[in-house]
Amino acid sequence: MKKLRYGVIGAGWVADRKHLKTYAHFPNIELVAICNHQIERAQLLAEKYQIPFVFDNYEEMLRQCQLDIVSICSPNALHLPMIEAAIKNHVHIHCEKPLVLNEQEAERILLLNQDHGVKIFVGMNYRFDTAIKYLKELVTTGQLGEVYHIKAIWNRRRGIPGLGGWFTNRKLAGGGPLIDLGVHLIDLSMFLLDFPNPIHITGQTYTHFSHLDEQQNRGAWASDSIPKSKSDRIVDVEDMAIGLIKYDNYSTLYIETSWAANLKEDQLQIELFGTNAGAKTDGKSIEVYGELSGKLVDIKPIIYDDDSHIIEVQSFLNSILHDTVEECTVEQAKKVMHIIDKIYNSEFECKEE
Repeated sequence: MKKLRYGVIGAGWVADRKHLKTYAHFPNIELVAICNHQIERAQLLAEKYQIPFVFDNYEEMLRQCQLDIVSICSPNALHLPMIEAAIKNHVHIHCEKPLVLNEQEAERILLLNQDHGVKIFVGMNYRFDTAIKYLKELVTTGQLGEVYHIKAIWNRRRGIPGLGGWFTNRKLAGGGPLIDLGVHLIDLSMFLLDFPNPIHITGQTYTHFSHLDEQQNRGAWASDSIPKSKSDRIVDVEDMAIGLIKYDNYSTLYIETSWAANLKEDQLQIELFGTNAGAKTDGKSIEVYGELSGKLVDIKPIIYDDDSHIIEVQSFLNSILHDTVEECTVEQAKKVMHIIDKIYNSEFECKEE
């Protein structure tokens, strides 16, 4: 079988520990090229994974290497030009979340790809967790009845990532925890409900912890690219966001997410309210709440965790090899970005009033 030629843009943690590690697992993948603007970082990963070609310019890599697949693991603001370059070079794309900065950029990708037919897979890895797949089965088979409300929360007590680097720079990241963590919560909630259309969206963001230093922000990952001088650091994104979404199927979603908040402990849960039963997951385990023979019961299924990254990449490869629709599509990402845009716009509307 002919191997698929693979390259990656980016040389950070997600490029290393998720994409390169996972694609190297598949015998029908040939690791061909890596690109990073700091080429010495790309060279380190090239040595680790025995990648023959190293670049500091992604356009040159795409032109020269005749790739079949490229992973995009760059700051969010760079996703759009990199996706456009890959489409024009007829390279299938595995892009980390969020796909782009806003709904308009997602629409731009859809329009450009109409004439190229490139597979574009958004890296929503939590969809492939065993617990989420089981929860999806409970919804699809009607065992929860009609799911009319979802509450999705991902809060950190302290954990602003890369404080002062690109993650906290609105121009490069597009926002804070809403576009970083909330994008997963919104995607998972819509995925469980088969992507209904949002008809009313409101929300609010808060910024109260931009003053934190490294010691106060313990628990978050840092980066060697963060400016050493605190005066040179940019922190102009929110540290907490909430939203309420109403869909055209009469279901609702409440979302709450923070990088920093004065709460007792970190929280991660998605809770479904159904007419027959409810369910809650932290992404690893599930509890189901219902009735049995007239009594309230709590059920805890036994979940054996699989490698969600392997399942994610296998899903993408299947769509390429068998020419089927990707599981995580640009159309779905556009709906997610529409909600994120509206919540951010609600913030600005409140400020203007």
